[in-house]
Amino acid sequence: MSPNQITVDEDLHGLMMQSDKFTARELTDAYTQSRQKVCLNVPLTADQFRHHVSEHIMRMLEVGWVKRVRVYGGADQAFKLMAKPLNLEVTFISRDKPVRRRSPRRRKEANVPVSQEPVSRGPACARTEPKRYLGELHEEIRSDFLSAMGEAERYQQLIEVMPHLKGKLEGAYLDARDRRARLQGHLRAVQTTLSMLRA
Repeated sequence: MSPNQITVDEDLHGLMMQSDKFTARELTDAYTQSRQKVCLNVPLTADQFRHHVSEHIMRMLEVGWVKRVRVYGGADQAFKLMAKPLNLEVTFISRDKPVRRRSPRRRKEANVPVSQEPVSRGPACARTEPKRYLGELHEEIRSDFLSAMGEAERYQQLIEVMPHLKGKLEGAYLDARDRRARLQGHLRAVQTTLSMLRA
């Protein structure tokens, strides 16, 4: 995914907007409660909810849409939602609504009336359209996997050319490497399931 593009859970973004400051734990609790009130395509575990929220916070942090506001360590690190960067293209995804893309250009600059904007087809349901659902999931995970892989590679290169910063960069490198490994496992699981359905 390009540095000026990001995919964001619309419901999670809405919760961020409701609070001046939030921690990963607070946001996870609020998101879990909100998602339990609707019919999910696939039930999520508590660990999956935490991972989903943490991934979003880190991606938004990297593009400057979220910033750290105070440090308590661990899950109590606080964050704040900032104004969306002007050059950032956002794709909002919700399991209950169609995907919609927000361009970094203003609507009047793009000169496209609201009624003429293309509307993407909504996310597939895991039960009624399993192949399309898995295909969409595969693309989402693959994008995150490539991003994590590139991040880990870059940290490794930076450590090699600036060894004096190894102590400061090694933690971030290990986090990116672990995230890459987890996403690779998710990717394989989805690919295996798709192969079984297509057999």
